[in-house]
Amino acid sequence: MAYTFLLRHQMDHSLKQRLKILVVSDTSLQFVIEELRQVKSEGFQQEKVRTTLEGLRQECKTEKEEDRILELLDFVTGFCAPDNRIWEN
Repeated sequence: MAYTFLLRHQMDHSLKQRLKILVVSDTSLQFVIEELRQVKSEGFQQEKVRTTLEGLRQECKTEKEEDRILELLDFVTGFCAPDNRIWEN
């Protein structure tokens, strides 16, 4: 059981780090969408990704970072063009 907890904690930390990189980098939105799809294919649930992004939003230091987080949230929650949705709602 302790191993499962540690593994889950490590995965959560990894997700947060990956999303933070997407927030602070100047990568294209297409790359961001592809990376979010990869996160989904690795088994992360929509709600986990959404809450992690919301947490990052509370920590962001610039308006640019917050804008990027809001863009990512749009893709995660489906508030975007159908082709860009990560999860079907």
